[in-house]
Formats: sequence, structure tokens, C-alpha cells
Amino acid sequence: MRRWITTLVLFTVSCILFLEMLFRFVIPACELPAWMQLEGGFMVFDRGYQEQGYHATGRFPSVSSMHRWRINNDGWNSTFRYRRVAGRDRPLIALLGDSGVEGLWSDVEEHIDAWIHQELKGTFDVYAFGRHAQPLVEIMMLMERVDSIYKPDIFVVFLGHDALLSSLTRDAYGEYHYLFPAPLLGSFLVVAPDVREPSGLARAAMRSALVRFLAFQINLEIFPLTNVTLEYPDLSGWLRDSWMERLLPLAGRHMLARMSSTLGDRRLLIVGDSWIRRYSIYGEPSNAPSTETVDDGLALLDSLCSRKSTPGIDFLDLTDAYRAAWDSTGTCFESGTSRHLNGYGNSVAAHAIVRRLQHSGALRMAAASWRDRNPHPEQRLGR
Repeated sequence: MRRWITTLVLFTVSCILFLEMLFRFVIPACELPAWMQLEGGFMVFDRGYQEQGYHATGRFPSVSSMHRWRINNDGWNSTFRYRRVAGRDRPLIALLGDSGVEGLWSDVEEHIDAWIHQELKGTFDVYAFGRHAQPLVEIMMLMERVDSIYKPDIFVVFLGHDALLSSLTRDAYGEYHYLFPAPLLGSFLVVAPDVREPSGLARAAMRSALVRFLAFQINLEIFPLTNVTLEYPDLSGWLRDSWMERLLPLAGRHMLARMSSTLGDRRLLIVGDSWIRRYSIYGEPSNAPSTETVDDGLALLDSLCSRKSTPGIDFLDLTDAYRAAWDSTGTCFESGTSRHLNGYGNSVAAHAIVRRLQHSGALRMAAASWRDRNPHPEQRLGR
């Protein structure tokens, strides 16, 4: 009996070691950077846990489906080192958004921030602040935080099709702020996300390639990555679906007005990047979404921005840029089977954004304002 148990243990250990080597070197398991929560509920990558790695997609990922990520000095996935305003020698464009700005679906050198920086030939710094599925209200709050630290000269905000609607509902994991109507105040209250602490057990376990494969490729709920403390009940659960149609324009105007007040005399470009509209360009059933989803917010935000009731805010729908690029090259914009942009898609988006900022005069005004405030940057930097 003892011999049988010993044989079983040795066989089990050998299998685990074999699978560990398999998913580390042959079929590389996905490596995702670890998140940490800052004061105020904002999430950034934890550079102290792991600074770089590969985001591998698909059940059995290949080299072509692996995308490099790199966490910079301030906890964002970017090739650039972020500097406060006193340490910069050029104006700054801040990009805020969801997974497109987070950029785990393309190599870090081909992110939207890298392409915009290249388009502008290094005349502007370009910093990206992105996290998957961020609603507009979270971006609004993050915009205020970014402004307090970096004082950008231009903001560019990327929104998906449901960024407005999701601002009125608590997300499934309680990771983001959301709005709750306050009729007596004639406005909205911002409800903070749940408090979360990283799980030391999960972080230790995720060092194993086998565990990562099971967690990320097979989608097994093995270890909770964070320990969550519920701060507030889900207030959004009290809202009826029939109320949403009336609440959406009110919430949109509220958030745009607050963002406009943050801007002062600077400019904000809201970029509509709907994967549903992008997929429709191909005209092939195989590329169409598997479920029907309504473009609830982008058309409304475009309308609100065009009314000029929120000074300094412009709107750009990327659909026309994608359509022109598709007609010219016939090259898809997505990373594998994902709806996220690949490096080529990022370059198309970057070119369209730079053109709009040029034509609107935002770049020229930002550069002039920077020169007025910093006539001799080389002296300020001690050069």
C-alpha cells in the first residue's frame, strides 16, 4: 500500500511538473499584470508585482497571439515614463478610456499612445490611462485625478457603445464608480467602488504557469485575486429599466458639464470607438456580433457635444476612418478573434485623432499655451 501511494505521489508530481514546463515554454500561459487600488477607488497596475510580460490569447496561444505589456513608473501599460508637469519639456496629451487604451491586445510599442506620439513627431508627450470596461463616470473621476497630478494640455477620452449606460449601473464586481440620481438635489450622486485588497495567496499561485493557464485560458475561478469589502449596497438595482431612457441624457449632460469645468480653457476630444459599428464595415456574417447590442450612448454624446453647451468638448466617431482604411487595404483592425484593436487598428485610430486635433486647432492652441507658460523650459529643467 505504501509503495502504491509513493508511486501515485511521484506520478502526480511528475505530471504537475510536466504541465508547468508545457505551459511555461511550449504553450505559454497568459501573464496578466496585477492590479492595486489607490485612495479614491482608482485602480492601477502593481509594478512591484511584475513589470513586464505577455498577454496570451486563445485556449492554446501561439507566439503570434502573444502581446507584450510593460508597466511604467506610475502603474500604467506604456513604453513612456510619466513625468509631472514640473519635469516635462513639452505639452501633454492624456488618453483615457477602457481596454483599448489599456492596450493588452497589442504589443506595447504599438499602443494608441505610441502611434499618436509618432504621428506628432515627439512634439507632445502622450500618456495613456486605460482600464477595461471603464464607464464614462469612472473616466470623469479619473480625468480629475490625472489633471491634479499631470496637468495635461489636451484630453482625449475613448468610449465604447455602452459607456454612458454603464455609468448608471454598478458593475458586477463593484470596481468602478457609478451615478445615482438625486432628484431633491436636481443632480446625481457619485457612488464609490468597493474597497479591495490584493490576495497574497492568489498572487503567489499566479506565479505558476499551470495555474495561470487554468485561470486565464480555461476560465476557472481558482483564486480570488482581490479581497473585497462591500462599502455600499447596489443602489442602481433600485432603478427601473423604463427610467433609463429619461436618465441617459440627464446623466450625459451632468458628466460633460463636470468634465468641461475641469478643462478650463483646454480642449477635450471624445472619441467614439464602437466595436459594433466597426464590425459592420466588413459586411460579413462571420465578423458580425453574436448578440444584438444597442449603441445607446455614442449618438447621444455626439448630439450633446454638438450643441456647444459644454465648452471645449469635441466628438469624433472613428467609424469613417475605419471604413476608409478597410476600403484601401482590406486589413482587419482586430487582434485575432477579439474585438480589441491590433497595432494596425491603433495606427488608423491615431491618425484620425491627430487629424481632428489639427483641424480643430487644439494642437496649435495647446502648443501656444505651453510656450506662454514655459518660455525657457531648458532653464526650468536645469539644463
